[in-house]
Amino acid sequence: MTTPTLLVPDFSEWQGEVNWGALVSGGYPAAIVRVYNGSRADHQYSRNRAQAHGHRVRALGLYSFLLPGGAGAIEQQAAEFVDLVGSLLPGEWVIVDYEANGLHPDMLTAWISYVGKHLHGSEPWLYGSEYVFRTEGLAADVPAVRTWLAAYGQSEPREAHELWQYTDHRAIPGVTGFADCSTFHGTVEQLLAAVGYAPAPTPGPTTHPRFPYPVGIKPGSSDPSARPLQEALKRTGWMAHDIAESDHYGPATEQGVAGFNDKHHLNAAGTQHDPAIGPRGWALLMTLAYGTH
Repeated sequence: MTTPTLLVPDFSEWQGEVNWGALVSGGYPAAIVRVYNGSRADHQYSRNRAQAHGHRVRALGLYSFLLPGGAGAIEQQAAEFVDLVGSLLPGEWVIVDYEANGLHPDMLTAWISYVGKHLHGSEPWLYGSEYVFRTEGLAADVPAVRTWLAAYGQSEPREAHELWQYTDHRAIPGVTGFADCSTFHGTVEQLLAAVGYAPAPTPGPTTHPRFPYPVGIKPGSSDPSARPLQEALKRTGWMAHDIAESDHYGPATEQGVAGFNDKHHLNAAGTQHDPAIGPRGWALLMTLAYGTH
């Protein structure tokens, strides 16, 4: 059986304004866009990201070009990237572009560490040329990172990789001129699995046999009491055990619920980091905390 090949183009301000509707209707459900060039936001980043989601691109990589520098400079680049991204939307993943002269693997690991800690749900991938990977031994220095390798005009790289950028000169629907393009051996669903994105599960029950949903519970309120919610959040690891429980649905409770909702795709439509617990989220949380009986 032949393994399907998914084509994944990547864009920056150099391609100008991409017609994302034409791209998607032309058979491209996945793409990669530049967020940050090492010193500022890519001029097309905000538009590209919004248009990609507006036209239902299913998998969207977000990458940052890394410039060499000391620990403070690397952290600043990582922090500015995190600020620009804000939070990852469904189907998104993060990539760091390692190709500038003067870079060292220590700089790369520092960037990955910062972004991994400060951008919830991110497990950054690494982009670079086959030559750089081979000569600098990046696979050994950063062994757990998935890779996107560039190698033009030749056979597919021998080094382990998930994506192969095979050209910088492909005609893409919705793009004036040409663009870079990569191949992924698999379907878009398999790419989503590779980047760690799990589609929203089939909706579960809205009630729990032992802990009925407290109608009216909401952030900022004390009636009904938030204590049962806080206890369940603690039992499932979404709230620190040293935080005192109270009737009030305060910031710590909101933070725990928002993380839980993100993890289980329970945010209200059109929201991210939703701090409100709904009936379905309540039932799932109580099931995870106490079981079904």
